[in-house]
Amino acid sequence: VFILRINYFARFIFCCFFGYCRRLQAITFSSMEFLKVMEKYEGKSDATVWFAQLRVVAARLKIENIQVFMPILLRIDAYAVFQHLDSKSQSNLDSLEAALSKAFSKGLFEAFDCLKNRKWCGESIDVYLADIRTLGKQAGASEQTIRCIFVLNLPDRIAQTLKTLPDIETIEMESLVAICRAMMVTYSNQARCVVAT
Repeated sequence: VFILRINYFARFIFCCFFGYCRRLQAITFSSMEFLKVMEKYEGKSDATVWFAQLRVVAARLKIENIQVFMPILLRIDAYAVFQHLDSKSQSNLDSLEAALSKAFSKGLFEAFDCLKNRKWCGESIDVYLADIRTLGKQAGASEQTIRCIFVLNLPDRIAQTLKTLPDIETIEMESLVAICRAMMVTYSNQARCVVAT
């Protein structure tokens, strides 16, 4: 009976240890994958966009304590800002994002100026909307303001057509984007025909 108990105890210890090792291996793999996938931040681009990407990648890889990786992910100017924060701010992701956004993102007035002057330049309509939403968030703009900027800064023919839609003020943005995509195809095909003739 004593030997039987020792055998069960040994199996229990082995299972616990093996389970712990497998969990540790999964955590280590996720962490390594996270560091491999996530782009280092130097402070040359918008911090708000980088933090949004950081959160998406961490959520997909099930990384919980993102702030632990910050000394590895931040470089040059961004790391300099990180170094001068107190330890409480360094270990709090929201405080860290606020500090880096203040240092490297557009301020309220600059973001609003960029927002109102942001014209469609031939990129994907989804990229255009994403850029407007990012600037709108930085400028504290409402969804209605973003909608107006989105429509009014498209090419004139498309903007004029969209403004005539009966539900333009209430239509879901996804539906509005789908309509714009269809109009862009027609617009670009007509532009090609004009160039060809």
